[in-house]
Amino acid sequence: MKFFSRIIMFTAVNNMFVTPEYTGIEECSSETMESVWNQTRQTSCQLRHVTINLDASNHTGTVQVIPSQTVVKRCGGSCLSPSHSCYPTSSTMVSVEAMIISTSWNEGEWSTLCQTFRVREDTACACGCTVRPEDCTVHQYYQPQACKCICKNWKLRNSCVSQDKYWDTESCTCLCKNWRSCSTGYLFDGQNSCTCVPTFVVASPSIVVVVAVALFSALGLLTLLILSRKSGNANLSRRETLARVLTEEEI
Repeated sequence: MKFFSRIIMFTAVNNMFVTPEYTGIEECSSETMESVWNQTRQTSCQLRHVTINLDASNHTGTVQVIPSQTVVKRCGGSCLSPSHSCYPTSSTMVSVEAMIISTSWNEGEWSTLCQTFRVREDTACACGCTVRPEDCTVHQYYQPQACKCICKNWKLRNSCVSQDKYWDTESCTCLCKNWRSCSTGYLFDGQNSCTCVPTFVVASPSIVVVVAVALFSALGLLTLLILSRKSGNANLSRRETLARVLTEEEI
């Protein structure tokens, strides 16, 4: 049975996308399946020659690098499992000789220098999960079939969505969808009220504790200074009184 559906096929012309074309979908014949599998082998994960730019931006006054690019082998292509990615299992660093044409703007002189670039070249590839179990946080668990970390607290996620908020799958936190800037003395509460609140309201408990400890420490130090000054004044008064008594006795 033949049926038709819209399939978008983009044709690139001068790096611009033209109007998509639509083709029909039909049951696969044995010849078509064989052709598709041949294409799959051509696009499978394997070493491919790619062009890499030679970056000399760290060299002051660089005008041109000759050659500006080099060709190395890098892993690329598709994997049969949609959740897998093509990645290198082994690689090495190769040396690429190049000339750097630079100039000194103060003197206007041009000079040619030679530099060796170190570029990574892959030697073996494989299909697999690029996200590992160790990449998950304490709030996540690893799902090997999907090759990703999943948030544990699904109830909190459902509650977040029901409030028309945004659930961040990386931090497993509920955030406001629309953020905005606030006036001086106010901060945007991006997790609870989704409004601008006074700065002290959104201060974290640790900051509050630190401020409280600092205030109590300062108050205690001030009290010790006052007591010490009073004690010193009392001792001075007693010494002066004793001196007057001794003077009167001598007279």
